[in-house]
Amino acid sequence: MALTKVDRLTTTTGETFANVSDWMAEHGSCGTASPAVESATLVIEEGGTTALRTLNFTEAADITSFKEEVAARVGTRNWETVNISKDAIE
Repeated sequence: MALTKVDRLTTTTGETFANVSDWMAEHGSCGTASPAVESATLVIEEGGTTALRTLNFTEAADITSFKEEVAARVGTRNWETVNISKDAIE
């Protein structure tokens, strides 16, 4: 079963970002380059302090791998994450 997960990422640096390249220069790929992710998008929202991240996973095991990868990096990121939606695609 495939899954799409959408999160809003909010910078904790106090900066604003005009585009994805600037965001990624400060925050990295934010999981979009994870080998567990089939495809991903990152879009800067109006105001430049948040980015909408969409992650597409092929199967449940990929989601578990992604969560383990994220847990290993806790404390190293400078943004907060709020989940917007999770949709199973069958």
